[in-house]
Amino acid sequence: MTHSSWQQAFAATGNRIPAPVILIAALVILQISSGLAKTIMTPENAVGLAFVRLTMGTALLWVVLRPPVATYTREQWTDAVLLGIVLSLFTYLAYASITLMPLGLAVTVGFLGPLTVSLLSTRRAMDLLWPFLGFAGIYLLAPSTDNSDVTWQAIGVALAYAITWAFYILASARAGKSMRGLDGFTVACAFGALILMPFGVGEAAYFIETSQMLMMTAIVTLLITIPLGMEFLALKRIEPRVFGVLLSLEPAIASVIGIVILSEYLSLRSWAAIALVTAASIGVTFGRGGAKRPSSDQ
Repeated sequence: MTHSSWQQAFAATGNRIPAPVILIAALVILQISSGLAKTIMTPENAVGLAFVRLTMGTALLWVVLRPPVATYTREQWTDAVLLGIVLSLFTYLAYASITLMPLGLAVTVGFLGPLTVSLLSTRRAMDLLWPFLGFAGIYLLAPSTDNSDVTWQAIGVALAYAITWAFYILASARAGKSMRGLDGFTVACAFGALILMPFGVGEAAYFIETSQMLMMTAIVTLLITIPLGMEFLALKRIEPRVFGVLLSLEPAIASVIGIVILSEYLSLRSWAAIALVTAASIGVTFGRGGAKRPSSDQ
């Protein structure tokens, strides 16, 4: 099939399924992938998995979508390279953060990135309440005893993850405007893999040296790639406000997946932090009205 045929078939399939259903399924699959990734990596080799994932994801997307790179303008190449730089940091820090703290809490802290981007479009004084709620949630996660769910190092890495998530949203929106469908993301994955190569190639062998590990790595990659395509289908037909509310479920979804896959049971304090960040996100969503939504792609 041609590049155009794949895109049309993809869209036709998605139009038969309600967009909110697609989006919720995408969020669940995305967090399952993160949970499985955590079972095969450590803080020391997280960059290796990030490199392998971007490399395998590039190969898969390139075969399926075959982006017409020969026709790209200088502006389109600039957008793709910029997205690739941000994507490389975003991918690595996402993995690094979940190796240092429970999955649900890593996503909760990282969610400050999309929350901040959403706040950029607000104009009402009431909206000043939402960042207060969000950062109050993070304050609850601050380690107060030796038995805390997280450390200061983990919070620092997760906050860096949040910053790159915010920049990823902005870079993704820019590339999405200048390039069709998932073309920009496909090319960005290739650049992201090249950027991580010097840091991750030494650790990459661990994830492909046995057939069992290679299969797990391929599953993790596939379960990242599928939600990206599912979101691409859903976001064409979903209201921005509905998207924001559904996206706000991501920290809670990640926490449940962490319990099911990783047995990461959280304290009441941690659940309170998740509730505050989720409430802040929902509040921002309803305050924004028809503003454009941020992407949650990982």
